[in-house]
Amino acid sequence: PPNRRTVFYRTGQCRIHGHPSTGGILIIDKANLVDMLFLGIPRLVSSARAEDSAAEDAFCDLMRRLGAVWWRTETAWHRWHSRGKYGDSSDEEESEGEIEHEKNIKVLTIGWPSNGVGVWILRHDNDWQKPKDFCRLDYAMSMIERIQVMKEYDAEFVEDPSQLEELRYGQNEPRREEDSWFCLNTGTAADSVES
Repeated sequence: PPNRRTVFYRTGQCRIHGHPSTGGILIIDKANLVDMLFLGIPRLVSSARAEDSAAEDAFCDLMRRLGAVWWRTETAWHRWHSRGKYGDSSDEEESEGEIEHEKNIKVLTIGWPSNGVGVWILRHDNDWQKPKDFCRLDYAMSMIERIQVMKEYDAEFVEDPSQLEELRYGQNEPRREEDSWFCLNTGTAADSVES
């Protein structure tokens, strides 16, 4: 359904959807416990998107901070996902430019320190570039634990998160003129619940 926020798989993975008011869909594929805690969404049941567009846009901003990928439609994501698993798609709706653009999508792992200073980032061209034991990150129970493991893989620390283009927009997301100023709020959904 178009109002879903989380999709759970038989294999123990979860996909998270965000629906920005500007159009398209943001997706975090293979989300884990830390992602769900950061976003403030239930981890044991599926949830629906916010009915209020401002609340949904705020949720989408948090998703971008975790490296979400923007897609024109959910169908476009399915085509890309199928191409990755089963080879090239023969879908005539896709333009060569769209396919070429999608080749630049990176696998990002983002860690936000609890002190609110800076951000840790790991970039991989694809899942096969990750170290063999990289799934250890899926067993982190907090952002602090995630960052500890990320450091073992030589994560890059960036003191000013606004300098990372990957966090300004969802990967693949069209740029809009009104977004040129970019100001990053370093809080999480969990922070707003606690205050």
